[in-house]
Formats: sequence, C-alpha cells, structure tokens
Amino acid sequence: MCCLLSRTNCIALARFTAGKSTSEDRALLAQLKAREGGRLTRLGEALLELCRQAYAKKH
Repeated sequence: MCCLLSRTNCIALARFTAGKSTSEDRALLAQLKAREGGRLTRLGEALLELCRQAYAKKH
C-alpha cells in the first residue's frame, strides 16, 4: 500500500459513495479499511474529505 491519498483511491471512494462502485473499488476500499460492509468507516469518511479538498485545490 503506497499511499492512502491517491487518485485511484479517491476515484474508488467517489464511485462507492455514488453507488456506482465496481467489485475492484469495493475490494480496494476494504483492503484500505475504508469501508465495512456497505458503508464507509471513519477512515473512509476522512479519506473522502481529503480527496474532496485535494480535488478542490486543483480546480
């Protein structure tokens, strides 16, 4: 696991929260401990917020 705040992880989180995640997205998020079952963990919620902030700064 290289880094938690990566483009791939951010895309997986965005798709998961939009209800459009793939099985690969769900597996990645489970591996990162960012999701448990059908919802985000506290870590997942924090990562999603960091992703949103990072994306907002770029655009």
